[in-house]
Amino acid sequence: MKIAYVAHIRLPTEKAHGYQIMRVCTQWANAGHEVVLYVPKRHNHITQDAFTFYGLTQNFSIEYVPCKDLMHFVPLFGRLAFFAQAYTFLRALRRQLSGKEIVYTRDAEAVWYLSKRGYKCVFNAHIWPRKSWLAAWLLAKARGVVANSQGTAGVVQAATGLPTVAVYNASDANPYAGAQKEVLRKELSLPTDKKIILYSGHLYRWKGVDTLLECARILQQSPELLFVCIGGTGDDVARMQHETKGVPGIQFLGHKPKELVPKYLAAADVLVLPNTSATEESVHFTSPLKLFEYMASGTPIVASDLPSLKEVLSDTTAFFAQPGSGESLSRAVQEALANIGEAQVRARAALALSREHTWEAHAQKTLAFIESVTA
Repeated sequence: MKIAYVAHIRLPTEKAHGYQIMRVCTQWANAGHEVVLYVPKRHNHITQDAFTFYGLTQNFSIEYVPCKDLMHFVPLFGRLAFFAQAYTFLRALRRQLSGKEIVYTRDAEAVWYLSKRGYKCVFNAHIWPRKSWLAAWLLAKARGVVANSQGTAGVVQAATGLPTVAVYNASDANPYAGAQKEVLRKELSLPTDKKIILYSGHLYRWKGVDTLLECARILQQSPELLFVCIGGTGDDVARMQHETKGVPGIQFLGHKPKELVPKYLAAADVLVLPNTSATEESVHFTSPLKLFEYMASGTPIVASDLPSLKEVLSDTTAFFAQPGSGESLSRAVQEALANIGEAQVRARAALALSREHTWEAHAQKTLAFIESVTA
């Protein structure tokens, strides 16, 4: 199969969607398909090529499509600037496509534009907007939808009537799962005399960073505990460092190379996933990459009690806290640390479950669906 993955994004990017897209393309290529990833040519402060940045083998092609870079106008004109650039990108893209590709994309406007011109398009849904009628109209001629969760699949199928399948995100096996934490910490320059509670990912409010800070403040009287956060943009890291001045026992280490993240996860005592219930995305639609990376690490997990996360996790694989409550999160963290035997039982169960959510399994499910709806 010849697949054109169309992504209206900056690439590479520190955001998780960039890695997810690259990893999907890599696995499709591993399965023997001809894959080309098309992205707009935009200004990027990251100078590494995408394969080096994400630590992936180059087994597919990336085409940077020349188009207007209008994203610096977004603060002035909002979504209008975004869609204007999307139009210039898609118009230029048509000149690079042969017409024989199957188009796979997260962008509803790409489905609308390319399906009208005869392309077989499959949409990858990671959220469903409030203006569902507009999204349904844009996707009217899609061949099918791959959703990232059952919650997303349900609303998409109800709104569009399109063939829809839920395929969760995935992770690679963590080579450090089960390794001695003391050794890993020395290699990462982390203290060996602390209990480390680690968060990995962006520092967005809806992902629960405020809840995490509240938890750290509640537990700051316990000198044996250290909260470590990896990930986030430079601006967000600087903001959080400013907000936590005077709060001992919390560190923001910023973005880390993708190949180091599994080592950090395996070096921790507890991993936290403190999503809030403030957005529909968090409650019903999200399928965080870090969830599956956490599971593959063999480290105990504390997560928010949300439908989106409990599609995958359960009381046998994680500890749960009330969304948005620092007090509840602190109690769940303390429970995981105090009950070492039970925490390890749940961590091993999560590790076993992660073997069902590999990128190879993700590729098999998505490819089978794409073939079925485009044959």
